[in-house]
Amino acid sequence: GELDSEGYLKITDRKKEIVVMSNGKNVAPQPVENKLKTSPYIEQAVMVGDNQKYMAALIYPDYESLGRLAKAEGIKADSPESMAQSEHIRAILRKEIDQLTQDFARYEQIKKFALLTEELTQENDCLTPTLKLKRRVIRKKYESLINSLFES
Repeated sequence: GELDSEGYLKITDRKKEIVVMSNGKNVAPQPVENKLKTSPYIEQAVMVGDNQKYMAALIYPDYESLGRLAKAEGIKADSPESMAQSEHIRAILRKEIDQLTQDFARYEQIKKFALLTEELTQENDCLTPTLKLKRRVIRKKYESLINSLFES
């Protein structure tokens, strides 16, 4: 948490969800994730970066909005899989991520991201009944994808 100018405590995240980077910096992922979700193109975001030099994210885009954008811009991408592979779509999301996180500390900003084609839900055990992220389950389920974000 942090104290505001009037001395009130503002809770920023749950202690057990704090990401500790390899340089010792502690990052509360929820403020950044919540900011990313304000984008019309991002439905879900999960920051990762435990014991790493930088932060990365798993992004589940709003494929409906991206589909409309792709169609308007003449991009041939009509499925979540084809959109996730599209360099043009990735460039749009990169710009969106950079713009939304510019006010965060440099070490809190997303350096790399991967697009998910499957929504995080209770049914696939990635969300709790109160719709909180099950970070441990997500890390295990997407372990190879996460590892690829941190390869040189």
